[in-house]
Amino acid sequence: MQTTIILGDGGLGRAVEAALVDRAETRPAGGAVRVLGRPAAGRHEPTALTGAGLVVEASRGDAVALNL
Repeated sequence: MQTTIILGDGGLGRAVEAALVDRAETRPAGGAVRVLGRPAAGRHEPTALTGAGLVVEASRGDAVALNL
């Protein structure tokens, strides 16, 4: 199954993570979930998203443009 990467380790990011993990327990091979907080450089390197089947943007509004 696919890996889901969540950009943002605040309340929304953790809520999405919890929902995905909870849902994965109800079906086989639920896939991996990774949460990435704000990088020191202020921007995620493209290699940090390697292997993602889905990326969820859950960071602060001012960080969205840099993440995209």
